[in-house]
Amino acid sequence: MELTNELMWIIAAIVFVIIECFSVSLITIWFGIGALCAAIASLITDNLYIQVLIFLAVSLLMLVLVKPIARKHFNGKIEKTNTDALIGCEAIVTEEIGDEKPGRVNVDGKLWRAKSAENVCHNRGDKVLIQKIEGVTLIVKAEEE
Repeated sequence: MELTNELMWIIAAIVFVIIECFSVSLITIWFGIGALCAAIASLITDNLYIQVLIFLAVSLLMLVLVKPIARKHFNGKIEKTNTDALIGCEAIVTEEIGDEKPGRVNVDGKLWRAKSAENVCHNRGDKVLIQKIEGVTLIVKAEEE
């Protein structure tokens, strides 16, 4: 059996799709589509340079133009999990937080080490908002009333 250009491009397309199935990176699928377009082009012309040009052009266009849209559609809304879900939540100061000295806060019944985002003091009983998390330390600021 002779390996024709059409067959070569179809095999390449299949290989790219198989690689995508294992990687789910939304990169090689676009090269598979490019290879499929090159296979169609090989039915029209025997010029390998034109086929390669079509393969590269379609692959790169798909990668640049369609990938961001596809990624948005497939990923949808990413829900925060674990500690990321604490950002924006309210906490109660249980141990005074100094301008340079960490203290402790209570968030949903759990005690956390906390530092001030604004380098200000927060007294015991103050309500604060969690701005970000650095390691195991919550960075908090005064809750606006």
